[in-house]
Amino acid sequence: MSRNARRLYVRAYRRWAEADMMFLLLVRDARSLVPEVHEGMVFRTGQAGSRVRRAYEARLRAIEALQAARAAYLSATRRDRRVLLYLPAS
Repeated sequence: MSRNARRLYVRAYRRWAEADMMFLLLVRDARSLVPEVHEGMVFRTGQAGSRVRRAYEARLRAIEALQAARAAYLSATRRDRRVLLYLPAS
């Protein structure tokens, strides 16, 4: 397993966790301000340019980066598992 791939994967996971936590906190704060509107998707994502929308989009970018890092990590893991077999000389 490549150390760089593992480090990239862990870093992407941490960024996603941070972005997800920020989004959830902003939604909770917004829900406390306007409790009766919290069911619609427009409320969850916010209006264009709002803090909730920016946090939602940052979370989406972090998820995409995490998926790309996971793919790189898994391909590096598969590369490390390749075994070369040499046939005996005739």
